[in-house]
Amino acid sequence: MKKLCAYTPEDGIQTLPLMGLSLCIVYDKNLKPYVFENRCSHKDRPLDKSEWNKDTLQLICPFHKAIFSLENEGKCISGPTEAPLVFFPSEVIEGFIYIQL
Repeated sequence: MKKLCAYTPEDGIQTLPLMGLSLCIVYDKNLKPYVFENRCSHKDRPLDKSEWNKDTLQLICPFHKAIFSLENEGKCISGPTEAPLVFFPSEVIEGFIYIQL
């Protein structure tokens, strides 16, 4: 597990760099974090301006409207691709978010 950042839940999509990657963090209604690469699996476009629904755990790409389920580790459930997002399992430990690389 790799320490990513302090656990500071907020609405919307947070972005931050890690080891040359741009990552996004979102939180569900219970404040559980979900971490994924800031890149759509369809056309490599950034996802930081996506629509995030913390109740359904779905992310909608702003470019081609692909819908990704973060409940299912970034699986694409609708849209122009079948490829999932690059998803990083995460865990909160002592006030920090850790991800599995």
